[in-house]
Amino acid sequence: MARLIVLLWNIWNWCNKFVHEGEVQEDREVIIAAWNIYFDFFEINGRTAHYKVKSFRLRIWTKPLDGVIKINVDGAYSSTAKFVSLGVVARNSYGLVLGGLCRRILHPCNTEVAEVEAVTRGLKFAIDNGWDNVIIEGDAITIVNKIVNWKDDVSIIGLLRNETHGMLSSNEGFKLFYVNRKANKTAHSLAQ
Repeated sequence: MARLIVLLWNIWNWCNKFVHEGEVQEDREVIIAAWNIYFDFFEINGRTAHYKVKSFRLRIWTKPLDGVIKINVDGAYSSTAKFVSLGVVARNSYGLVLGGLCRRILHPCNTEVAEVEAVTRGLKFAIDNGWDNVIIEGDAITIVNKIVNWKDDVSIIGLLRNETHGMLSSNEGFKLFYVNRKANKTAHSLAQ
């Protein structure tokens, strides 16, 4: 029953986005998002879902549709060394790697800055390469939600999120989604 409720809630959410914002989503994206929310809920609350997470297909990286570039991003913060490391990898609909980057940043940081900076670098990577139909995936659900559901914020981290949201909203073919870390392994490895 819980799976059905999560799926219906997600369909209702995407219908509202279509009606109020004119945003059209692929059916596949709605279902993947619903299953990821469902399984993440059970993982966070220490319960086991009806299906084993390890064997569930939506926990692995999936190819984008034809003509779409998928960019996975991740950021990591080392509190001992006081630096941020970023990982970005771009792939096409065949799963072929088109490019990527690893960076270390030494300015004052925390984990939230690392994740926002990773999304920003992923967006810049897409813009620099001239791609106009792009899915950005990151495994930091709070950062993805704060960027997608943007509210003006004058804090330091808010200013970074404002810049990232501006880049995302000024490129109509760009979409940002949360994805489970298991589906974001390559970017996560690059960021370590």
